[in-house]
Amino acid sequence: MKLIDLHPLAVEIAAPRELVFEIASAVDGKLPNGPSHEATLVERSGDVMVVRYRLMGRRGPVELLERVTLSRPQQIDYQRLSGPLDHVSERLTFEDHGKALTIVRYSGQVGRRLPLLGPLIVRLLAVPAYQRLMYRSLRSLKETAEARAQRSGRCR
Repeated sequence: MKLIDLHPLAVEIAAPRELVFEIASAVDGKLPNGPSHEATLVERSGDVMVVRYRLMGRRGPVELLERVTLSRPQQIDYQRLSGPLDHVSERLTFEDHGKALTIVRYSGQVGRRLPLLGPLIVRLLAVPAYQRLMYRSLRSLKETAEARAQRSGRCR
């Protein structure tokens, strides 16, 4: 199986890293203007969770089961347990740049076990879908965290 890198994304957020991490790691949180999805906590053991995600794809509903590992407040790792692709690993990192500035970086890899068509399907369908989803998610995370930091007086 050939793994394909997702295009890295980054966003600068005018809010403290701990606040941004708290919002990003909330399983049941719905971000305004974020992608429409449903997340259900299936199991939790300390900072490792199993989460079921349901979202609407271009071809109908998609369900994913992922292991989510929290490394507070620096990183969140997502690892596919089940879903339409054979391999998905994603990472959000949270870089502290002063009292109230956080840079969030997204990276990941996807893959599918189909000898000839797998990489083509992943490049044409999965990669653009993940990019759209994460772009909207990061934009919504920025708006939500900055608004909450502003309300609480924890912005720059």
